Amino acid sequence: MAEDSFGERYRPSDDAPAPTAEDRRPGLRRTTHQRLALALAAFVIIGLLVMVAVACTGRPTAAPLIPSPSPTMPAPPATTAAGTVRPSGAAGPPASPTAETVVPAAAMLRPGDAGTGTWREVELMGDWSVGFTLSLCPAARATGRVSPVPMGFRDQKLVRTADNAEVLQSVAAYAAGDAERELAHLRAAVVACALIDHADGVITMTIRAERFAGDDSLLVETRSGSYRSLNALVRESNLTSETVVLPADEANARLVAQRAAARMCAATGTC
Repeated sequence: MAEDSFGERYRPSDDAPAPTAEDRRPGLRRTTHQRLALALAAFVIIGLLVMVAVACTGRPTAAPLIPSPSPTMPAPPATTAAGTVRPSGAAGPPASPTAETVVPAAAMLRPGDAGTGTWREVELMGDWSVGFTLSLCPAARATGRVSPVPMGFRDQKLVRTADNAEVLQSVAAYAAGDAERELAHLRAAVVACALIDHADGVITMTIRAERFAGDDSLLVETRSGSYRSLNALVRESNLTSETVVLPADEANARLVAQRAAARMCAATGTC
């Protein structure tokens, strides 16, 4: 005989005995459990839908760990053509140039001042000044004296094409009286730091000559092992020039310093 269909097998027959209350009870329990399960499932689904809706329509997001860059960055300090830095927040152009506030381009050495041959200007890097060497000296720091801050400065490095000889120069402009105080401070500090016992080795500093150019001048020799440098410091009114000639040569160092003094004098008209 062919197998009954799903409906035929589970359809109640007319002559089947009516179920008793005891027979119905397990079915009722199963129906109640099924309804509870369906209700719980519906509750879970509704809860998930609500959470998704909140997330899509307005849940606040956490701030990023790395802040986004500002749309506008502060501009660097304005620098004039004459080498001065305008104070932060200053409105409008800087004050009229004077010898006390700027370094005129004409105050710098020309390639022909460096010596014979063809010279070119290249980027000047590093700190080669007497002040840097003095920063390694405990005796200089112990005085508590602070160097005046220049109002402006210019740097340059000239290199001779034939043999790579070098002339380094830094010219600074000071407020009235500060250039004189700066040179006096450096003179006293070099004397106090004749011997510097540094971790990298012993450094000696000696004043080789004084007052050979400009209003005042110093020629400072620095030695450390096989290293030797001659720094010539010259003051002309409120300008100071520091030069180094490489290879070190005392006569050439004096000559270049004297030419630096003449350039500062001609550029400012104060001598």
